[in-house]
Amino acid sequence: MIKNEFQKTLNHFSTLMNVRIAFFSLDGKEVKVGKGFEKLCRFCRLFRENLENDMRCRALDASKRQEALSSEEMISYRCHAGMNEAIIPVPFAGHFIGFIMIGQYRTHSKMPLSMIKDFPSKHFADIANAYQKAPFYSDEANAHLLGLFSEIVIGITSRTLIKAHIDDVVDQLVAYLYDNMHRNISLSEASSYVKRSPSRIRHLFSNRYQKSFKQFQIGIKLDFAERLLVDNLNKSIQEVATQIGYNDVFYFSRLFKKYKGVSPSVIRKSC
Repeated sequence: MIKNEFQKTLNHFSTLMNVRIAFFSLDGKEVKVGKGFEKLCRFCRLFRENLENDMRCRALDASKRQEALSSEEMISYRCHAGMNEAIIPVPFAGHFIGFIMIGQYRTHSKMPLSMIKDFPSKHFADIANAYQKAPFYSDEANAHLLGLFSEIVIGITSRTLIKAHIDDVVDQLVAYLYDNMHRNISLSEASSYVKRSPSRIRHLFSNRYQKSFKQFQIGIKLDFAERLLVDNLNKSIQEVATQIGYNDVFYFSRLFKKYKGVSPSVIRKSC
């Protein structure tokens, strides 16, 4: 019943507001989405067909999830494709368990000229048409949309509609890992934090993410590092490594290439 009510709330919002709304776990996995918006809008799909753009979008999403967790507030922003998005961290029982996100939608009546250079000229007509069909809100309407979005999340939280989707122990640990991105949390420390045995923690992470606790921790660190490399060109690779808890830049680079398939320097050169 709780699951059905939560899905209905998302369906009502997406249908009435003509905007995609979805619930994500702390690691960015999409769990539920409003009816009719199971896919991204066509404009965003075309934009992401370029692998470099897709990486930029994923990195931006990871960065904004971290920013929302740090501020404990709604974050609204414009993505690389010029579309608007907003994200709110969802609290439960004293810690955050995931995010609810809306977008993508536009607040420009026409595609900004600055974006034309990002698309091959032979595909521009298709891109421009897809942009015009994306959901549109004026600046005034956007303010009301964000206000309604915030109130809905508060309502969902107060009614605990998503409680059925939560593994309390795992989400406590995931929130703890995000809060301590600058440190390397041992399995022993993690088990002590949630008062569970190390073997229980191993089982929970393997069952939910098909990853070990250590692999999961490394994954979210490197996702955050990727965003830092792209958006903070003034930071050296050493500084990025240190910010996520790796003082040895050579170890960080090897780890990054192992998990991401490319080195940090390649990511930096592509910016």
